[in-house]
Amino acid sequence: MYTQPRPQAEANVRGYFTANPGECYDLRGILAPIADTQQSCNVSVLPPNLQTAYDAFMAG
Repeated sequence: MYTQPRPQAEANVRGYFTANPGECYDLRGILAPIADTQQSCNVSVLPPNLQTAYDAFMAG
């Protein structure tokens, strides 16, 4: 999905996690330390393109 146009990639990711809510829950748990680090250290630990995807995923 990295090479897909952004709207298409977002729709595909959203569709996958809608169909697989357990996977979504598991991934949120795996990604939680990123949010903790960014908040406690007041830094961005991801490159901008991944940060945008991360933010969209975590927002639901």
